[in-house]
Amino acid sequence: MVLRFSRAGLFVHERLELSGRVLRDTQRWIARENLASVAREASHSRLGLYVGIIALLLGTYFGMRRLVDGVVAPGGSLRLIGIGLLLLALGASVDFVLWSVHGSARSRCRLIVVPHRGRAFCCGDVGRAEADAALRAFAPSERSGS
Repeated sequence: MVLRFSRAGLFVHERLELSGRVLRDTQRWIARENLASVAREASHSRLGLYVGIIALLLGTYFGMRRLVDGVVAPGGSLRLIGIGLLLLALGASVDFVLWSVHGSARSRCRLIVVPHRGRAFCCGDVGRAEADAALRAFAPSERSGS
């Protein structure tokens, strides 16, 4: 898919091939005046998020268990309390690191184009920079004066 942006509008060229055979080759031109909205929809890999949540849950469960055992033990057990606090901190740290990596990971976007006349369509698998350029190109222009 090729997207070209200009002040006049949006040009979309889409070519669908299967085993070297062209199944569909479409071109669309949408004038700027016909654009109702252009939006970006990002998708992220969720594996890091889920692993981080599991690490947080396990660290909390086993850390609190050791912490409570250390406090309840006759005379208190500093070793169990220390292990409990360490497990709590370890679970929270793993979750934080994986969440940070998840937030900065490269994601793919879909560009959703809604014209005033005609059907809305989606341009899938667009890079984040290209989608941001489209949003900047079609942002309402600032009017000078009063």
